[in-house]
Amino acid sequence: MKALCVPNTVFELYYLSAVGYLLKLAEPETELRLLTTQRVFRKLNADLEKLYASINVVRFPGLVRRPWSDMAQSRAFVHQLRKKQTDFDFILISSFREYFANIICRQLGDKSRLVALRMCDQERDSMCQSKKFLYPLYNNVFNTLFGASTLEYRWNSDSTFNYAYWFKRNPYHRTICISDWGQGHKGPAYRLPPPFVALRHLYGINQEGNDEKSVLVAGERTPLFGIDDPSIQELYDGILDFIKRRFTGYRLLFKPRPGLTDTERLKLEGFEMVSPKIPFEELCLRNRFSKVISVKSTASKVAAFCGLPAYVLYPMFKLPANLRTMLDAYQSDMRSVVKVSELDQLAEDPPFVRSTGLDELSSSFWQAVAQQ
Repeated sequence: MKALCVPNTVFELYYLSAVGYLLKLAEPETELRLLTTQRVFRKLNADLEKLYASINVVRFPGLVRRPWSDMAQSRAFVHQLRKKQTDFDFILISSFREYFANIICRQLGDKSRLVALRMCDQERDSMCQSKKFLYPLYNNVFNTLFGASTLEYRWNSDSTFNYAYWFKRNPYHRTICISDWGQGHKGPAYRLPPPFVALRHLYGINQEGNDEKSVLVAGERTPLFGIDDPSIQELYDGILDFIKRRFTGYRLLFKPRPGLTDTERLKLEGFEMVSPKIPFEELCLRNRFSKVISVKSTASKVAAFCGLPAYVLYPMFKLPANLRTMLDAYQSDMRSVVKVSELDQLAEDPPFVRSTGLDELSSSFWQAVAQQ
């Protein structure tokens, strides 16, 4: 069996690598190949690299609304796919609705099973309704020329989570979303436990060990929620002070978001700064943090995906109703993430979620990806 993994982000690199490793555990003869960008390739560590029989680094085209440039990049990508084309049994894509993925579906979908892998945030998608005309029209000209299907684009102009889009003719043979509840499948749509803990097995890390008492706070975009409100900043400073008082004797760490967190505006005395260059997924796999805390970001989900106690703070802030509703929808797929409305909840353990053993994970993902 040959499988092509196509990550477009660092998160997807870990997601697809974990799934690929589980496929190899189920069928050791599975050959994994990687197709990705230079930006993602730079984050590939030695343990992940050894998973792959070959690695191809390319430029994924995106539509920037400059017709000649978009046409040239699209043709170049098609040429690269045809030049390096191999018959794959499966193609695993997480940015499954992006333009480059649409091209892959058209070029390689006839001979391969296309598998879309995502988070279970469909509830957030369904909240995007208002429509714009010119942007979808331009994109769909190129989707028609180079892609497997046109797409329907929707916006919610009142939220920072402001867009979603759907294939009008879904080219994927299977869709897998990950969540800590409601597992099962209906036809080609599967809802499975997160696969990330499998990478600890690949790394040779003890699944049960706890290195030390430690709290990791994940930085956010400055200003928080895109709202430059002194009261929001004051509350966030107070939360950081509470963490320092409540978790005396713990190692306290703060990881800023690269290029987005203005640490000069935060009260971070007492916190160790973690390099923003280290992938968050890598931190959560190689360390057994006692707590991982963010305001609203995917970081808390990643921690929960890796089996760590995770918390989000956004319920403590006064936010526009539509933004809060959107955040609730985005976080609804991981019930093990504690939604903090009072600071004392940070001292509580998350709701119990049964951990899924490696054999069960491997069997579930093999069935979802490979079985007829």
